[in-house]
This record gives sequence, structure tokens and C-alpha cells, in this order.
Amino acid sequence: MSILRNSVHCSEIAHEVELGNIEPDFVLYNIKEVITVGKKITFILVGSGLFSLGIFLGYIFGFAEGGLIGTLPFSILGSLFIWSALRLKPPFSEAVHLSTSQVYISSINILLHYESQNNEIVNCKTLPITKDSYIRYRINKERDIHSYKLFTGKTKVSLLGDVNSINHKILDFAKKYDIEIIQ
Repeated sequence: MSILRNSVHCSEIAHEVELGNIEPDFVLYNIKEVITVGKKITFILVGSGLFSLGIFLGYIFGFAEGGLIGTLPFSILGSLFIWSALRLKPPFSEAVHLSTSQVYISSINILLHYESQNNEIVNCKTLPITKDSYIRYRINKERDIHSYKLFTGKTKVSLLGDVNSINHKILDFAKKYDIEIIQ
């Protein structure tokens, strides 16, 4: 029951932020986009084509002796395209207003991570910021992919951001709220 109560509480806070009734103190990430019917159809057609290509290539080259490994990426990528269109709220014949945000609210001392579709919260997570909170920073060998995760105890959340501003926003956030960044 406590998990359900927490998710309802999280959704209520996220809805208030979306409506503008609660002003976040720091916005780490906020993107709003409209997924039109045309985009949905395109995702499904491209996904179906990639999935079918994977099966077709597997049939031609054989599924044994590495053929499956060579064709599996097409099928996985196709499945991801299809899933990205099907996970959106119905009806299929209408555009979806999608919003993904990560904001910090100092009055309740939480990082709020949520996704809404047509003003309905579909995914929501809160992470309290405590004196034990820290950010773990990782970079790949090619030094082109940066990732940040915020930890509080055993709970964690990946911090989002676009390529051009993620480093600056995370550094500003960590400095402003005295959160340690470790590698």
C-alpha cells in the first residue's frame, strides 16, 4: 500500500509541476514534443521493415554459424521502433503531447523524474536529496558519451540532458546543492 501511495503522491506532484502550480528550483531536463499520427505510422513501418529484414537475412544466410548474431540487431532495432509507437497512449488516430522532465524541488527536497502523455502522468519517480546523495559520472573509452547517475542510499536515477548542456547543468546542480560528483 505504501508503494501505491508514494506513486500517487509522485504523480500529484508531477501534475502540479506540469500545470505550473509548483515552480521547480532547478530544471535538469525538460523536453516537450508532439508525436503525430504520421510519426507513429512511420515508426511502425520502419520498425516492421527492420524486423522483417532481420528475419529475411537470417533465412538467406542461415540462423546457424553466426547468421543469427548478424541479423539480430535489425530485429532488435525494429522492435524498439515498434515499441516506441505502441507505448504511447491511445487512441492511435490522435497526436500525443509528450513531456519528459527532471526537476529539483527544494521545498520538499526531491528530484522529480516524470513523463506525461496528453497531460496524464505515465511514469514518475522521486529521489530525495540527502547529505549522503552523490552523482556518479562515467565516460566511455572514446570520450564521447557521458553519463550521470544520482544516488541516495540504494536508490538511483539516471540524469538526463542533451549533448550540449548536460555537463554544465549537472555541474551547476551539484555545486548549487552541494552534491559530490565521483568517477
